[in-house]
Amino acid sequence: SPNESWCYRDTGFSPSAQAQYRAASPDRQCSMERCFDLSRCSSNGRDPPSLFIYPEKPPSKDMALLPDCLRQCHSQAIADTAEKACLILPTVNVNCEWDQCHPATHQRLRELPSWGKSGRNHIIWDFNDAQNVKYRTDQALFIKTSMNIDHYRAGLDVPFPLLPNGVATHATPSEL
Repeated sequence: SPNESWCYRDTGFSPSAQAQYRAASPDRQCSMERCFDLSRCSSNGRDPPSLFIYPEKPPSKDMALLPDCLRQCHSQAIADTAEKACLILPTVNVNCEWDQCHPATHQRLRELPSWGKSGRNHIIWDFNDAQNVKYRTDQALFIKTSMNIDHYRAGLDVPFPLLPNGVATHATPSEL
């Protein structure tokens, strides 16, 4: 089995820091029930959730790989418009390189026609290992590597560990 010792880290969880973070904005109190519109998703239990991926290519190579991979792997579930989709993947570059984000990242997300005022049903996938998020995600579902545990919204956000460098290039599918 693969060596997983790399993924165990001291989280430094602080209930008071989490309460303070959440009190600063209602969006930080999100859960699946509060901030996700399940009525947009298939209810038959057999079909995968529909996914709309914005057609623009992200400027960074890393961020461009994810939409292409999802389009190939989930071609049956790709929706042709955001209005028809359960999940919406913006292609705004959110992968802050060297812990530096473009200052307009949040503004670019909010300018998306599907974002509305909240970002509901949007997926923000940030696989940068900096713990703090440098832009607001509003009510969007957030998938993040090395997420600061105080900023994690239980029942909505998805912590996602990074594989160590090079592991994915020589691991078998069963090891991943």
